[in-house]
Amino acid sequence: MYGKPNLTPEPNGKAILELRQDGQYVELPNHGLECIQDMTKCEHGFTLSAEIKLMDTNSTHKRYIFSSGGDQVGASGLALYLWHGDLYCSTKKDNLIWTAKQKLNVSAGEWHTYQVSWNKKDGFIVYLDGKEFMSHSIKLPNPSQPTVYPLYIASAPNNTHSSTLMDVKNLFTWSASRDSLIGQGCITGRSILSFIFLLCKKKTVLKNTNRETILVSNSSFIRI
Repeated sequence: MYGKPNLTPEPNGKAILELRQDGQYVELPNHGLECIQDMTKCEHGFTLSAEIKLMDTNSTHKRYIFSSGGDQVGASGLALYLWHGDLYCSTKKDNLIWTAKQKLNVSAGEWHTYQVSWNKKDGFIVYLDGKEFMSHSIKLPNPSQPTVYPLYIASAPNNTHSSTLMDVKNLFTWSASRDSLIGQGCITGRSILSFIFLLCKKKTVLKNTNRETILVSNSSFIRI
């Protein structure tokens, strides 16, 4: 973690990650997140889900929510960011890029569940509060991506001079598409997603133990 963001414990033992100042962001470790960071290894797709409270929804600068370089030439991964009131999503694998944008009609200070699901056949779909919000509208050839970056929260590779002001809780990732996870009973299709941990082989969740951020991935604990 950079910039000393706050962690507020919740009664259920998890925590809210509070990124309230410019320069506060999180760089997640490589372990357990290979698919999102390097999509050349992502054969079965991925799903990322988190509850997020944005503090500013109308910035004139790119404000990254999550990024592993999906909008950068020479990288492979995901980028989800705000710009001029629009929510953008880009995913890159090999020499292809999928991208789309949609006006984000939410108010600052509200909790919403954001979810990105991608597979190489169908591209990506972004869900807002369990409902389909946008899917890729463009699929274009793109230079190959030799560089692999970690997944950043509230910032992006090569862009850590600024960050997005937001709170985050209930962060999960899976190395499978959303449809596959629903078919396996790992998540449901309700408007507020319900997660059944024991049925999922790949999972990551922000927790709080002695006021430190913990990632739970494949039953192993990683301090960041």
